[in-house]
Amino acid sequence: MNFDDPNTQFPPVTDNPEKDVAVVEFEMEIEGLPKSKFYQVISADLVKKMYEYFTKKQSEAAEKKEKKEEKKVKVEPVEFAELKPSETRKTEVPSDKLELLLDIPLKVTVELGRTRMTLKRVLEMIPGSIIELDKLTGEPVDILVNGKLIARGEVVVIDENFGVRITEIVSPKERLELLNE
Repeated sequence: MNFDDPNTQFPPVTDNPEKDVAVVEFEMEIEGLPKSKFYQVISADLVKKMYEYFTKKQSEAAEKKEKKEEKKVKVEPVEFAELKPSETRKTEVPSDKLELLLDIPLKVTVELGRTRMTLKRVLEMIPGSIIELDKLTGEPVDILVNGKLIARGEVVVIDENFGVRITEIVSPKERLELLNE
């Protein structure tokens, strides 16, 4: 069929040639092929039904959006009651079972202080270099077991060795707060 010929006859769109139709025309270009025109002929009744369907969907979507915006939720920070040790939760551990744990090695670290340095500064260090820490002289040092803060103390000299005298055991509440940081 030659569509460029003005005498080309198309089959009827509807049973009734008097009915209105809508014609949608669009062009499509595919790489390597010439640009083509396409025509879509739709009965006016179908166009009306499509219009009603899509406007109904749009109004339903708008209603849902309005309802969603109306449902504003009040958000407040949660408040927990203070944790207190429970007497009923304390259980006695048989000493023979506890003895199984007594010889497990733990890494105990005494932290005099911390600092941040660039890699350049670290590479420039030589014997005698001084590193400034974030703690003041006389301030308690942190005592960590397996990387967890459990106590604080003060540095002491025993004979010619350094040691730490424990001055404070960190409370369970403070340990929980440190976990959250």
